[in-house]
Order: sequence, then structure tokens, then C-alpha cells
Amino acid sequence: RVEQNALGRAILTDNTGYTQALSVWVRDEITSGRWTVVPGLRVEAINNSFTNRIVGAKQDNDYLVALPGVGALYRATDSIDLIAGAHRGFSPAVPSLTDGLDAEESVNYEFGARWRSAFGRFEAIGFLNDYSNLTAVCTISAGCTPDELDTQTNAGEVRTQGVEFGWNHTIEPGVGAVTIPLAFTYTYTQAEFQEDFISTNPQFGIVQSGFELPYIPPQRANLTVGVNADNWGVNASISYIDRMRDVAGTGDFAADQGSDDTTIVDLAAHYDISDRWTVSGRIDNVFDEVYVVSRRPFGARPGKPLSVQLMVAFNL
Repeated sequence: RVEQNALGRAILTDNTGYTQALSVWVRDEITSGRWTVVPGLRVEAINNSFTNRIVGAKQDNDYLVALPGVGALYRATDSIDLIAGAHRGFSPAVPSLTDGLDAEESVNYEFGARWRSAFGRFEAIGFLNDYSNLTAVCTISAGCTPDELDTQTNAGEVRTQGVEFGWNHTIEPGVGAVTIPLAFTYTYTQAEFQEDFISTNPQFGIVQSGFELPYIPPQRANLTVGVNADNWGVNASISYIDRMRDVAGTGDFAADQGSDDTTIVDLAAHYDISDRWTVSGRIDNVFDEVYVVSRRPFGARPGKPLSVQLMVAFNL
């Protein structure tokens, strides 16, 4: 598979830049007995060009990278699968006249198991994202000043690891065509810098090895419960997101820093009037919880308040 794209020339004040990229994908699926192995390779050829018309300077950044990956599944029993994978990640440096900007590079691993039973489908996946260099670009939403916008920070080695649990099951109570779908997910994440550095990006600042990354919740969970029939359905979603720090650091942080931990309930429903007409609606943040999702760039920013949507669809 071959893909080619060229992003249009972007002009911002007196800076002009463009990016051209060519991607080539090769993938195969190999099955033998209880094993299924999926190796793949993506090759990226990228050209970034940046010109500052005021100083009359131009810089090109060219990349030719091979990004291998492999996934594997072993069917241990008729109901248990063991899975694993490893893939290389890459993102080019931001187009700039600044020297010493490195690309973002990582190797991402996952491993776990899936179990199918009369009580539903269970899944547990461990993951490790090992960055040899993490990058971040200064933006207004991060709280950067106009002089710092679009500048890149090389954050060096970063390790993000954790585990995801999932469960889903559909209950059939035997009342007509009614079904009750249930699903639960939980994710625990630990993300830490492995190097010391200093950055003008206000989300980083003075960073020491072992500091946690900002805006990554340590825990998040979601429970969905529904009731569906032939021509109607109602679903409820309960989501929890742990507090997130808004600047790199370690240990506890003050209540007036970072985001709030929140539990939000959403509802959605639909009714098929006929084969062509459907009425649907949803209520987000049913209990109108007030919570802070970020404190950048200009102080506390609230999450989405209670909102109601009603839709009527006609299918041709």
C-alpha cells in the first residue's frame, strides 16, 4: 500500500512552511496452528521546509525512517487468547529555523490476555511506551507567550506504562427482543520523565528525572449500561477521570492546581418511528457537575455543563 500526501503551504505572518510526506506500508498476517503473527513495516520519507522572510533564512529537515512493528496472538484455549505487540513510533520535529530539534521517537509494547466466558468478555492489557525523545510544541492553550509559540521542547527520555482492564457482556432477559448491553473499562497510567531539562514551555519548566508528565490522568474508568429493543434504545454512561497536574512535578499538588477529579453521567436514547424516520436525543452531564478541566492558558476552565440535544433523522 502506497500513500502520498502534501500538506498545503501555510503562511503565518512572515513565516512560510510546508511538509511533504510519502508513506509506504507493508503488512502480512501469518497463521500457524494456534499462532497468528502480524508483522508490518512502514517507511516514511518526509521533507519539512521553513522560511523566515524577515531574516531571509530557510531550513529543510529531511527524514527517511523505517518503522517496523509486529503483533502476535496465541490461542491458549478455546476461550483464552494471549496477545503481545511491539511497534516503533516516530514524529518529525516541528518546521523551524532552530537547530538541534530532534524528532520524537519511541518503541511501544503491549501484552495481555482476553477471556471469553458465560459472564462476558474480559480483557487485561499492559502497555509500555518507551520514548527515547518526547517532543512538545508551545501553543496558546498551553499558556505560551506569543514569542514562544510553535517552539519545540525536546523532553528526552520518557516512560509511560500502565494497564487497561475491560469487560463487556450482553444480557438477554427473554422479554421480546430486549437486550441489556453492559461494558466497563479501567485504565491506570504512570508517565514519568527520565531526564533532567529546563524548558520555557510553562507545562514543563524545570524538570527532574522522576517528575510526572502533566495532563495525564493516573486513573480513568467508564461504565455503560443500556436497554435495547427492535426499534428503541436507552444508554447511560458513567465516566470517572482522576485529577491531572498542569505542570511537571511529583507528589501531591494543591487543590487550586491542575484539574479536578470528576464523575460525569450521560444519557442517550433513540426511537425508530419507521424504516426512514428516527428520533434521538442525548443529555450530557445529567447532574450539571461543575469541574475544572484545565487551568491554562488564562486560569480555571470549566468542563462541559448540562446540555440537551434532540435530533430527527430521515433516511433516503
